Amino acid sequence: MIRIVDLHELTLAEAKIKLNDFMNTLASNVSEVVVIHGFHQGTILKTFVSKYQHPKIKQKLKTLNKGETIFLINI
Repeated sequence: MIRIVDLHELTLAEAKIKLNDFMNTLASNVSEVVVIHGFHQGTILKTFVSKYQHPKIKQKLKTLNKGETIFLINI
């Protein structure tokens, strides 16, 4: 199962809280998370997501869309 979390237009502090809450409550059958962080308003959220660490994340993938990152999840 794939889930999507949208962080764009949030402040860095808001994005940290939202992503942590999202990852901590992720269902056990989720294998992929698409994180929408945007990039037109700057790279703060993109940088945050690229450095973000969580035990459920197996791998991070960049996509052709510069405004999103995919997390492959340990299931």
